[in-house]
Amino acid sequence: QDQHFYLDAKSSKTTILQIKLPAKITDPGDHVLRLTARELRSGSLGAFTAVASVVSEVIIRVPYPNKYVVPQLEVNNVNKGENLEPRLKLRNYGAEGVSFLVGYITLYGKNNETILTLNSKPTTLLAQESKTIPFTFKTDDISVGEYVLEGYANYDGIDSKKVKTTLRIGELFVDIVNTTVILK
Repeated sequence: QDQHFYLDAKSSKTTILQIKLPAKITDPGDHVLRLTARELRSGSLGAFTAVASVVSEVIIRVPYPNKYVVPQLEVNNVNKGENLEPRLKLRNYGAEGVSFLVGYITLYGKNNETILTLNSKPTTLLAQESKTIPFTFKTDDISVGEYVLEGYANYDGIDSKKVKTTLRIGELFVDIVNTTVILK
């Protein structure tokens, strides 16, 4: 239902919205409600008019039945010789906990060849819980270039979807193009 009210310049107003939700939502996942407050212009000020608006989202998260782990992969670019420290973030969107979970990451080269595969120690994940699994490996023996990193989890015998991201292993070069000598 639209509710209009008018404010003078530099004034503010607080309004309370009530959202009527069903007693039960059967579709699992995120359901998003968007609440929009928008400036209304009366009359025409020309061919184009700018108006301000504020959008707020309300996310209703309905758990999946059983177990449902979703991975997210984060990694920063590094210089050769530094440790690469990817993080596999896992969230159980399910209504049941996970009793055995192992995270996996694989580094692929430019020709899609496997350079390295690591797995985490087994852990658990409660219903609606999030956990970050850190990995660390040295880049001394890895060439400078762009790589693809893939991650996923196996939880209670189920493989999660696989997520990928790109990263760069580089070298720091400084090219001195000018010098100034100051004599006293």
